[in-house]
Amino acid sequence: MEKLLLLNAWTYISIQGNFKGYPFQGTEDVLQKMTGSCGPRDILIRDIFSYLKFNNRQINFFNIPVLASHSATEISVNDYWYFVDGTLGLYFSNPDKQTVPLSIEEARQGYPNIHVMKVANQGWTGQWIDFSELLEQLRAGTLYQPYEEEVLYYPVVSETNPQKVAGEVERTYITSVLLPTSPEFTVSFPVALDFEREPNGQLGEVDASLQDLMGAFHTLSYGSVYDPYLYALGLLGAGGPVVEKEYVLVTTRPRSFNLTFSFLKAVPEREQKLFLKNIQHAVGDFSSGNTLLRTTWTDQSLTLQGKALPPFSRVRLYLSKEFATTHAFALDSIQWQTSPLSERVYHRVFE
Repeated sequence: MEKLLLLNAWTYISIQGNFKGYPFQGTEDVLQKMTGSCGPRDILIRDIFSYLKFNNRQINFFNIPVLASHSATEISVNDYWYFVDGTLGLYFSNPDKQTVPLSIEEARQGYPNIHVMKVANQGWTGQWIDFSELLEQLRAGTLYQPYEEEVLYYPVVSETNPQKVAGEVERTYITSVLLPTSPEFTVSFPVALDFEREPNGQLGEVDASLQDLMGAFHTLSYGSVYDPYLYALGLLGAGGPVVEKEYVLVTTRPRSFNLTFSFLKAVPEREQKLFLKNIQHAVGDFSSGNTLLRTTWTDQSLTLQGKALPPFSRVRLYLSKEFATTHAFALDSIQWQTSPLSERVYHRVFE
């Protein structure tokens, strides 16, 4: 348990924040740059505990304030899961056992009768902190302190960078959509597209390059490791059997949308049919009519035309392991255009 609490605190204190995104190359890359957002921090902690032969999994939170999505970590010790967040430097505990982290499931079930335990030191310094110093603090009971506020803040504060809200305890960790993942299971990595804040937009340029798309995706979704496993996900697959990609279309009003996937090279017709078989669309009211999609292929792009209903709809690409390893869809860019729908159109089946 000491190792987990130490590494969580060290990650929070030493690794500088990075939400601009860059092509992530693994744990060594994080340690060389001493910078990273929530996904790389989670991978850093899990890589170390994988080396120590402990089971681990990534915990993903979606539909949350400020961040839209967030990732943290659970480690299994003697068949019990323990949750930590190396980005915001916290864990949850029972009031009478403040030094023992709860699993995220236990925290959600026990809330609000639980404690938020947060690292007392300055976070995101970008400086390598000596573990022996942290161990002394941990054993003295001063490394983590109960956190009483509901609002969470980024730790970097200066005259040019005033205190910024990072989220809320309840809506980030307790009432959010929760998806734990691990290499042993089929998992889904949603990407949030906020149609309300950005009715028209794109991720990556249509430039025959994967690097800019990786950067844009990096702030939204994470795999276990960044290896070229599922090319259909723009080289953001994982070493485990990751077989789904889900786009969460967030909106406060009914909207029509065109969602276009551009590929690095032309997709043969037989490959197009395979791709279309693996697309699902679900809307907030669960109505079958509103899930209908129009599809338009060009040589190097696919456009999906449909409805997004509040609070969010989902477009899911289901890619079996066999499909992913035998068919290469290298994604170059994703673009979307939306427009509000009237209430009359909202209740009419999409034609």
